[in-house]
Amino acid sequence: MVEVTNHEEGPISVEFIAGVLANTGPLPEGASAQSAIIRNLTAVSYGITVEAGEKKELSYSFVLDMNPADVEVRIVAVVSNAQSHVFQVQVGTSKASIVEPPTSIFDPQM
Repeated sequence: MVEVTNHEEGPISVEFIAGVLANTGPLPEGASAQSAIIRNLTAVSYGITVEAGEKKELSYSFVLDMNPADVEVRIVAVVSNAQSHVFQVQVGTSKASIVEPPTSIFDPQM
């Protein structure tokens, strides 16, 4: 869940929310920040207006199919204000571990 609170004097619009998975380790000397990105996550379009002083919760979910790894999850929102200025706002950053799903001998795919 992404909680959006409008502290502006006019309405804002949450255009979409997206994210990336990034390496947790240090980057090589001279490498750009984009080289840390392992995978882009789903971008979800919202187009929801949040009035001045109002708070809304938006759900953001994604599904992965990748090998186990320790990653950093970075989520951003693209927001516009009443003057049509567009801003990218970092919503959250967190470390996560991708693990193998549990297996069972009763699983028909086994």
